[in-house]
Amino acid sequence: MGLDRLLYALREVKSAGREFYLVIGGEGPLRAQLETLAEDLGLKGYVHFAGLVREDILPVMYAAADAFVLPTAELECFGLIALEALACGRPVLATPVGAIPEVVGRFEKRWLAEDTSVHAIAQLLSDFLRGALPIYEPLKLREIVARSYSLESILPQFIATALGVHNVDLCDRE
Repeated sequence: MGLDRLLYALREVKSAGREFYLVIGGEGPLRAQLETLAEDLGLKGYVHFAGLVREDILPVMYAAADAFVLPTAELECFGLIALEALACGRPVLATPVGAIPEVVGRFEKRWLAEDTSVHAIAQLLSDFLRGALPIYEPLKLREIVARSYSLESILPQFIATALGVHNVDLCDRE
C-alpha cells in the first residue's frame, strides 16, 4: 500500500518543520511493523493507528480530515477509496499508480505526486500543508463524484464499451 513510504515522507515533512497529524485506518498484517517504523522515525504523537474502521464510521473519518492520503506503491486498479474520500468532500493526495491519475486528476492534477518516491510524497504533503495546492469546496467535490460516477453516468458508457458502440446514447432519456 505504500504506507511505509508515507511514514518516511512524513519524517521529511516533520524535519522541514511542518505540523501534521496522520490517522491510519486498518488492521492489516503490517500494522505492528508500521507502528514500530513510525516510532523509530520519531513520529510518535504525529501518527495514530486507528485499527479497523467500521463502514458506518468511514465517511465521518473522511469528513474530519483535511485531506486523504493515498500513497499507493503498486497494484491499485481503480481507486475506489479515492472516490469515497472525494465524495466526502476531501482532497486526495496520491501517487500516480494504476488508475489513480485518471480518478484524482479529473478533480485536480496537482494532488498527484510526481512519482511514488519518498521525496515526491514528502513534497506533495509539504505543498499541501503550506497551502500551495488548490482546495475545493466539499460540496463541489461531492457533486463531481455524483455526476461523473453515478449509475446513470457510468452504465451507458459501460454498455457502449461492452457492445463496441461509441458516441451513441444507448438510454432513452425522454
